[in-house]
Amino acid sequence: MINIRLGKHHNHPEHSIRLIEEIKKNPGCCDRVWFSSEYGLPLLETHEKAAELIRETAELYHKAGITVDLQISNTIGHGEYMKSRDNSGIKAYGLEYMVGHDGAMSTYCFCWNGQNFRRYTEQVIKIYAALQPDTIWIDDDMRPDNHAPVKTGCFCDECIKSFNRLYGSVYTRKELVDEICTGERVWRERWVNFVRKGIEELSKLLTDAALSVAPDTRMAIQYGLSSNAHGGDIKYILDPMNAAKRPPASRAGGGAYHDKEPYDILRKSILISLAHERLPDHVEYRVPEIENTPYVVFGKSNYGTMLESSIALAYGDTGLSYASMMTNFEYNEFFSEQLYELGRHRTYWQRLIDVNRCTYSGNIGIVSGGYMQKDDPERSFDFGNIPSLAGSTLTMIGFAESHESSHAPVFSLMNEVVDTMTDREIEGLFDRPIITDAIAIEKLIERGFGARLPITVSKIQPLSCREHLSNGFTWAQSCFGRKVYPPYILNGDCEALGTLNDGLTGEEYGVSVGIIKVGDVRWAVFGYSLWNDIVSGPKRDQIIRAINSIGKLPAYVCTHAQVTAVCRVTGECKTAAVSVVNISISPTPPLQVRIHRPAGKKFVFENADTRVVLPAVFEREDALVTMPGFVRGWDIATIFVE
Repeated sequence: MINIRLGKHHNHPEHSIRLIEEIKKNPGCCDRVWFSSEYGLPLLETHEKAAELIRETAELYHKAGITVDLQISNTIGHGEYMKSRDNSGIKAYGLEYMVGHDGAMSTYCFCWNGQNFRRYTEQVIKIYAALQPDTIWIDDDMRPDNHAPVKTGCFCDECIKSFNRLYGSVYTRKELVDEICTGERVWRERWVNFVRKGIEELSKLLTDAALSVAPDTRMAIQYGLSSNAHGGDIKYILDPMNAAKRPPASRAGGGAYHDKEPYDILRKSILISLAHERLPDHVEYRVPEIENTPYVVFGKSNYGTMLESSIALAYGDTGLSYASMMTNFEYNEFFSEQLYELGRHRTYWQRLIDVNRCTYSGNIGIVSGGYMQKDDPERSFDFGNIPSLAGSTLTMIGFAESHESSHAPVFSLMNEVVDTMTDREIEGLFDRPIITDAIAIEKLIERGFGARLPITVSKIQPLSCREHLSNGFTWAQSCFGRKVYPPYILNGDCEALGTLNDGLTGEEYGVSVGIIKVGDVRWAVFGYSLWNDIVSGPKRDQIIRAINSIGKLPAYVCTHAQVTAVCRVTGECKTAAVSVVNISISPTPPLQVRIHRPAGKKFVFENADTRVVLPAVFEREDALVTMPGFVRGWDIATIFVE
């Protein structure tokens, strides 16, 4: 459940002896540790010496009842910062350099199709796998992009020759890049498949090498998923790893290495949910990257580490992994406190994990496109960028979003996403309840889908715009919000939830927000102030009404407070758990939470500090419960429904 990645502990046994003593003082704080192979690309003899040191130190953990895993620190390579390491193996074994789309060469990252590189990496895996680790974690450099100074690769001469031979083409590097970025889409897809096939072969090579000397080990991958440019998932890496006796494990990441910007922690879980959505079915164990580089008290606080852990589990992870004490830059008291807090949170976290294993995300689903539609005239390989990667401002006003969408009650469609979607992907929208804005409708009409929609939209340019909400209040969108778009009105057949007028002249313009019928589903379309995280209570209530008119939120906080509700639902879409995250600096008052179709009659409020059964008032299919007030800002607690 709780995994701690180690640094050079095998070089300094006294560090491990002290850590094991601290772990024993704090029961439940650590189940397994990860040792790391040598960074850099040294000679094989150097790896063998490091492995022997690990073997000796690992025995200390085995005797303490702690499972030992191992991380392979380098495969394809991390980039220029590795040049300070021992890289004597690069020339000794003739490793083939990676080349970018612009001809740039990375002298510390390597072509995954290179035969010398493959032979070297295979031997490295065997050396460390001989230690019989429970799990072998491949670090996040086994990827096709972000290998400075190469942005995306590999476009070396041998890869170009192999690609041309495979498809009977005669492209130069420049011609192929032009075709991928602005030409016929078939060549983009062929290149993506070519890249994936090469790394798939590498993954199989590494898996076979590991299993040849450690047949009982499990394979695992660490990675970040921030672009569709190479296919949008890592099944090509995980599928070969499934040859082991146990399914492979996943550790997805996405930054947030300090807590100076607390919202980044929540944003990261939304980003990781995209990786979860695209995992193959055989992956069951998924842990988040909680990586607190450089592991110091003025970076990620221990409180911030616990908060990130709880939010990650609220979003569906089934374990936790930490790179939070890999160096000895800090006083020991800092790490002792961290272990104490890990142990103290264990019961709460175990409850979240137990729920996650039999439930699904009940959050608003995020619509995102693929890599085929968008042109890339700058040849910068941004055709795979995902505009909605970390969700929208809906999360920030209380309605958590997730890319995991098999049980989503409704889906949010940001207008930028339409630009990335193929016609086929757009067709899939018309079977879903969608909350979106008028600009997205405008783009869909321009793309030829106007006949599928009962409305058109018109942009207006008043000197001073005011929205009259159906609940009798007035709203004017704040220029301080994260996203401020020009006002639109809706024309056609819709149920109005608000109207726009000129705040100076009083001139009426038309419907600002409406519910429309699209085939067998309903959409909520906002011509005014949807993607704005600075709103009034009445405006937020309008958004709640709109969402619940096209679907039903599993739960939401009725009280007007800066919190967001992260939901888990059963296969029958009954609400099993609601984690409420305070996303402000203010302590909250008691919060009234409306839970739709609760999975039971008992409501248990729980976090690391408290556990209490909450009274409930039932109204048809809903239950109203009141949570105790939080004692601090940026906190989390969960209502478990039993």
